[in-house]
Amino acid sequence: MQTDSCNSCGWLEVCFAVMLWRTHANELISHSGSHVAMQGNRDSVNLVAQSGLDVFAHNVETVERLQRVVRDRRANWRQSLGVLTAAKEVGVQVTKTSIMLGCGEEKDEVCVVERL
Repeated sequence: MQTDSCNSCGWLEVCFAVMLWRTHANELISHSGSHVAMQGNRDSVNLVAQSGLDVFAHNVETVERLQRVVRDRRANWRQSLGVLTAAKEVGVQVTKTSIMLGCGEEKDEVCVVERL
């Protein structure tokens, strides 16, 4: 369920609960920040990024050229890069992103995403 509110579905509380539960574990906790949910809002990104996550995950979904074809129109390439950059700027040590393949991307375009 996508909403305009950063925490309307309670995922942040779930994240905190899992982190408390695993205080002695070495498992990674990942957050997949949706552009539609965060809409690139810096305060929302900061809230999640500073929550103590081990890995901040945010998917760019596809190569830049295919963004308008493949993604929800409310999300875009620059917004995704901004979310990942903002997380790094507030101290997140590990960020990750993922893309779908088979949508018409070229090898050199995939290489650009691999360097993010």
